[in-house]
Amino acid sequence: MITYSGEKHRICFFDLETEYLLQELDPEINRLNFQKKQARCLKLMPKLNMAVGCLISNDEESTALFFEKGEEIELIQTLYEHDLIIGHNVIDFDYHVLSPHFKVITLQDLQEKTYDTFLKLQEASGNMWLGLDELCRLNLGTRKPLDTLEVPKLWRSGEKEKVKEYCFNDVLMLKKLFLHGKEKGVLKYPIKNHGKQTGVGELKVPWVDLEF
Repeated sequence: MITYSGEKHRICFFDLETEYLLQELDPEINRLNFQKKQARCLKLMPKLNMAVGCLISNDEESTALFFEKGEEIELIQTLYEHDLIIGHNVIDFDYHVLSPHFKVITLQDLQEKTYDTFLKLQEASGNMWLGLDELCRLNLGTRKPLDTLEVPKLWRSGEKEKVKEYCFNDVLMLKKLFLHGKEKGVLKYPIKNHGKQTGVGELKVPWVDLEF
């Protein structure tokens, strides 16, 4: 178990937005079976390109740092300088997007410092896919301000400040959800049938005993 104290270690929350969508690089990807889709995603993720990445600190002000396309190495270095990186689905997505830029600092170097709330909740829920937006909707009463699928197009059209604000909001939602779960000890999650929500359940929070 990762054990850190917020007073003695540098802790950050992290997310990034991409320049392209998987569906834009391969319009047929959603028609593939699960195994082929997973393999195709792994090949395509490094080609999505980071648009912007955002880190916010574990202080009351939630101080933010932004890194735009072309600053991937600086982002990786800054992440590595933290003792604990908290993200939602960053190990299986964000880090693969950054993979062409891992040189001196490796993917494994960051993975060892990362607490991925998506993976932890997936393990605790019996392999359910629990998105940040639906978790925040049920537990905090907040939602993402934009359709995720529109964000890469906004970036490419020059609306960079809007995308940076969206990315910051994502990371702030993650931080609030993380702290909410740690305080309450449980998180509500959607019970679904064929993709449609049919009820609400509760999960014990995996990070409740994480020193923070």
